[in-house]
Amino acid sequence: MTEFLLSCVVLLVNLYGVYLAWIWFGWRKVKEPDVHRNTKFEVMVTVVVAARNEAGNLPRCINSLLKQEYPSALLECIIVDDHSDDETLRVANEKIAGHDGFKVMMLDNDGQGKKAALQMGISHASGQLIVTTDADCTHPARWIQMMVTTYLSEKAKMVLGPVALTGKGFFRQWQALEMRALMGLTGGAVGWGKPTMANGANLAFEKEAFFEVGGYEGNTQKASGDDVFLLHKMMTNYPDSIAFAKHTEAVVSTPALGNPGLFMDQRVRWASKMLGGYKSLHIQFAGALVYFLHLFMLICVILSITASDYMFWFRRVFVLKFLIDMMFLYLVDVQQNQAMEFRRGFPLKVLLGELLNLLYIPVSGLLVLKGSYRWKGRKVR
Repeated sequence: MTEFLLSCVVLLVNLYGVYLAWIWFGWRKVKEPDVHRNTKFEVMVTVVVAARNEAGNLPRCINSLLKQEYPSALLECIIVDDHSDDETLRVANEKIAGHDGFKVMMLDNDGQGKKAALQMGISHASGQLIVTTDADCTHPARWIQMMVTTYLSEKAKMVLGPVALTGKGFFRQWQALEMRALMGLTGGAVGWGKPTMANGANLAFEKEAFFEVGGYEGNTQKASGDDVFLLHKMMTNYPDSIAFAKHTEAVVSTPALGNPGLFMDQRVRWASKMLGGYKSLHIQFAGALVYFLHLFMLICVILSITASDYMFWFRRVFVLKFLIDMMFLYLVDVQQNQAMEFRRGFPLKVLLGELLNLLYIPVSGLLVLKGSYRWKGRKVR
C-alpha cells in the first residue's frame, strides 16, 4: 500500500510538471493583437450583459463600457435583467439614460437563468460580433479594440478573453492566482489548437456562428456552462477558428469573493461542468490529474501521523509542485506585473496557496457530487 501510494504521487507530480510545460509552450505560440491608435474599425459589436441582483456592481460595469475607445456608431450594449430581487433594473435604466446604443431588457416569465438572459440579448443584437461579459466586471478602455483585432487577425469565429480577479487580503489574492492559472491553461490550450476552457466574463463570437451551432440548445438544463459548452460546439463546427486575446488591455477584471461559502458555491458551480458536459479528453485528463494529485498528497499527510515515510516523500513532492506552480504563474501573467509581484511577496502567496489547495481541491471535488448549489439567491443543479 505504501509503495503504491507513493509511486502514484511521484508519477502524478511528474505528469503535472510535463503537462504545465506543454501548456506554457502553447502559451508562447499565441500572438498578441497588434492595435495602432489610428486603426479604423468597421465591425459592428454588441456587448451582452446578463444581470441578476447586481445593483451594487452594475454602475462600475456600465461606466467602463461607456468609456470604450471604439466607434460609438459600431458599439451596442444590451443589459438583460434576470428577474433580480434588488434594484438592478432601476439602476441599469438610470445609468444608460441618454446614451445611444445602450438598452435594458427584462427577461420574460418563460425564461430564467443566465443562458436565457444571454439568448434574449443575442436575439435582439444588431452586431456582427457578440461580446459577453458579467455585470460585476470592469473593462479597460481598449478592451473591445483588442477583442475585435484578435477576431479579425486570427479570422476567428470565437475569441476567448482573459479574466483577472481583484481584491485585497490573502483569500482574494489566492483566488486571483488560481484564476491566472486557469487563464494560462486557456491560452496555452488555444496555442496548441486544442481550446478546452472559456470564461463568459470575456468571450466574443460571431452572431451568425452562434445560431449555426444551435446556441445554448442541449445545455439549458445546466445553470452554468454558457461559455464552455458553446466553446465545444464552436470547436466541433469550426475547429481552427478559436483565438485567445493575449494582451494586458484585453483583461477584464472582476472582484474575488470574500465569503468562503459563496466561494465554494462558485467553485462547485464551475466544477459541475465536468460532470455534465465536458466532452474534451484533454480537460478531463487535466481535471483528474490535478484532483488526484492533491487527493493523494492529502492522504500522505494524514497517513504520516503513523508512518514517517509518507511525510518524507510528501515534503519532496510538495516542494517540487510549489516550484512548478510558481514558475508557471510567473510565466503566464498576461498583465505583466511579475517584478512588482516579487516585491510584494509573490513566492509566499504561492506557497500559502499550495497549502490551502491541499484541502480545498479534494473537498470541492466531493461537493460536486451533491449535484446542487446556491447561486444568486437560487438553488440550482
